[in-house]
Amino acid sequence: MSGNLAPFAARARGLVEDAGRALARAQQVDWVSDAADRYRAALSEAQQAVLRSRTLLDAAQHALAVHDTAARNAHGDACSSVAQRLLGGGR
Repeated sequence: MSGNLAPFAARARGLVEDAGRALARAQQVDWVSDAADRYRAALSEAQQAVLRSRTLLDAAQHALAVHDTAARNAHGDACSSVAQRLLGGGR
């Protein structure tokens, strides 16, 4: 099941990376004013949100990888147990 989710997680990671690059480009403001200060503050908040999203996506991708490994191992163990029983080696 998590194998179906992995492409979505990878796509989300790409979108977050794109957002981070766009925000970095948006920081290139030469003007000075109260509006510019508010603009920079809003960009800084957005960059923090991107960093939090990146951290959450990293955790999700790690969890998916762990789940996939556990599922493969469980499937392999189940197949081995069935094979042993069929060959008369198990209970």
